[in-house]
Amino acid sequence: EDLSAYPSDAIDAVVNDNIVWVHTDLRMQNILIHNGRLAGVIDWEHSGWLPQHWQLHMLRDPMHNCVGIWVRYWLYEHRFDERLERSYQASIMKGVSMYYR
Repeated sequence: EDLSAYPSDAIDAVVNDNIVWVHTDLRMQNILIHNGRLAGVIDWEHSGWLPQHWQLHMLRDPMHNCVGIWVRYWLYEHRFDERLERSYQASIMKGVSMYYR
């Protein structure tokens, strides 16, 4: 595909994102709490090495895994560092959406 049709700053933000191990099904049902503390995270079978902003797709997409207070927190309250937020925003721009939208 010809990437020249996309805004160059958006492409740079997505292409230059860090590749990290991402849990692709991180939702409340997969987080184990014991005595008010994190005890574990389960359901890792679809995890893998992906751009770091992919984790934000998993956390912020109500159609994917997130519902209720969980999605509201990740959409409206918590912010990651500026570089990661820029990569995520670029990846969901109209015409740049490189994944599943």
